[in-house]
Amino acid sequence: MQNSKKAKSWKAALLMVLAFFLVMAALAAAGLVPMGGSGLRIGWQEHKWAGEWSAGYSYFLGTRSARLQGEGGTVHIEVETKGGSLAVTVKDESGAELFARQGLETASFDVQAQGPVTVSFTAKGHSGGFSVRYA
Repeated sequence: MQNSKKAKSWKAALLMVLAFFLVMAALAAAGLVPMGGSGLRIGWQEHKWAGEWSAGYSYFLGTRSARLQGEGGTVHIEVETKGGSLAVTVKDESGAELFARQGLETASFDVQAQGPVTVSFTAKGHSGGFSVRYA
């Protein structure tokens, strides 16, 4: 009798975990769960809106991406580098690369775009920050 209750309890727990992952996958597919990042971030302070994204940090190792919506026109990128290495790519909705730079120092860039874009930053021990504005 006790083994039967344990088996039912185990099955119920397994079904709940499976249901959780299915719901999370559906939410991610619908774009309702933030995805697009990996690595280590220390002192990370981030702000995201439909057409803006900024972050400041004391240490960043890995990749972060954001999909930004704009009226079309200019994607303005500002980077502050205190140390380490940072790269940025901007891709359009079809995945075509509009802009890519590696080894970024403190600088700003303007990229012409139409429609939604995906901006990705890849860091190797970078300290500083970035801001992106799509107007």
